[in-house]
Amino acid sequence: TSNFFKSFKQDVMPHLKEIHFTGGEPTLLKSTNKILELLDPTVQVSMNTNCTMKLPDSLNKFKEVEIFASIDATGDRFNYIRHPGNWDEVYANLKVMTSNFNVIIACTISVYNVFYIDEIEELATELGIPFYAHILYDPNHLSVHVIPTEVRQEIIKKLSINSSIQKDKVIAHLNEQTYLDWNTFVLEVNKRDQIRGEDFKTTFPEFYDLLVKYGKTI
Repeated sequence: TSNFFKSFKQDVMPHLKEIHFTGGEPTLLKSTNKILELLDPTVQVSMNTNCTMKLPDSLNKFKEVEIFASIDATGDRFNYIRHPGNWDEVYANLKVMTSNFNVIIACTISVYNVFYIDEIEELATELGIPFYAHILYDPNHLSVHVIPTEVRQEIIKKLSINSSIQKDKVIAHLNEQTYLDWNTFVLEVNKRDQIRGEDFKTTFPEFYDLLVKYGKTI
């Protein structure tokens, strides 16, 4: 609003050293670009983005920019988790971002992708950027704590093969003695797949086979 920008110019900008844009998705907001255009190039800028859109051109004037890319999977698994995202477009945007700015992959660890963390770390290695794992707690039915104990232990073994600080954090979370309702996850997956015309079993085949091994079908 006009009142916001008036206050921003008078009360904030004279003292502003750093600014962080978070979500929703900042690249979809006209106000993001308007604020960036007002700022002095010496201001340190950071931004969360899901990489489905190109970054504003106005970011190029700043001396220090840090981008937190919300990448929870790659390929078809990304498209499933971030429906209706398009991985090819996201990957192209991500490569442009990494060539121009400091980028960190910020991955939200859920029941969907905990089995596949290696793929996301490999992407970060390929692009030469850091990887950071955020633990999802809400909604409950997407927490890794819905995963049965036997399956958790198999995932822990897999993640332990090539240990890293971020995977060790996830392993510690998997080892917590917290048990949520698996059936709610199954109901939500089936409802989601029916509405979107998707299929959990074919998108996450290795994880699904592990679930079946311990009598958990979807």
